[in-house]
Amino acid sequence: MYTSDAKYSKSNDSLSFKLTIFYDMYAKAKILPSAYFTALLTMLTGIALLLFYGSKSTIPNTFGDIVKHFKSFFKG
Repeated sequence: MYTSDAKYSKSNDSLSFKLTIFYDMYAKAKILPSAYFTALLTMLTGIALLLFYGSKSTIPNTFGDIVKHFKSFFKG
């Protein structure tokens, strides 16, 4: 479903833009928002994926909170 260009790695990526792709793809696939947290892994690559797995014990467990976590972590 995902190409490497659609994934978020932080390397010169805009999280907002990648989330727009995420929402569009999952709406077309009829994936419910309740499954977005689990589906999030499909859009991560590189540093973003390492952050998710490296801090799994402290990472938020809701989709909205994890998006805030990524925005905060990669800010600046």
